[in-house]
Amino acid sequence: FRSMPVVGDTEIIHRLLKQEPNAIVRYTEKARVVHAEVDSFRRCLKKLFECGQHSQTLLRISPTFQLVPLKEKWRILRRCLRERHDSPGMALAMLAMLGAGWLSYSAGRLVRTRAYQRLSGSDSLDW
Repeated sequence: FRSMPVVGDTEIIHRLLKQEPNAIVRYTEKARVVHAEVDSFRRCLKKLFECGQHSQTLLRISPTFQLVPLKEKWRILRRCLRERHDSPGMALAMLAMLGAGWLSYSAGRLVRTRAYQRLSGSDSLDW
């Protein structure tokens, strides 16, 4: 994935759909993903920033790429918190870390959007 060092799973799905247009790709809540390169919170934030940047690229080059709606993210988060039975303090800490992650991802999207605007001379945000 030289041209896109993050969101490789999305690139794989797009390649599959190009080869097999009738294939069905489904989300499963049972799936567990481990990112070996994310071994600290700082690296996690860096990865999220990069993912935010590349999401903007994917939105421009792939008509089928869609971001997960905020409402769906919130539903998954609430279910996770409910199923884990964490203390209120732990739940608050998790929310704070997720908020920091969201800010990092959003900053990546903004940086890439601004770069596109400079290249195209556009003044409007396209996301």
